[in-house]
Amino acid sequence: MVKALLWAAGDPESEGQLFNPGHWERISIDELAALLVQLNKYGRYRLIPSSADQKAIDIGDYYGDFSKTQNVLGWSPSVLENGLALLLAYYRKHHAHYRNSKICF
Repeated sequence: MVKALLWAAGDPESEGQLFNPGHWERISIDELAALLVQLNKYGRYRLIPSSADQKAIDIGDYYGDFSKTQNVLGWSPSVLENGLALLLAYYRKHHAHYRNSKICF
């Protein structure tokens, strides 16, 4: 994502355009949570069903189409699992700043 943003900022062809970076792998919230637990080698999660009020405003599943980003900027996603591992390492290192979070390591 950072590369896509930097490439867009530095490419005159992107001026005034909208881009939608995404990933070619479709992954559900359940699969994402399971992958995070697997990469962390510890943890658990539970999915809590949305209330009727929440369902009324929920956008549902979303999959970004990055074809324009790829065609104009030459960017394509490359680090889903590695990026999540880096995210977990970051939160482990800076956990004290997230004390009120329900994320535990």
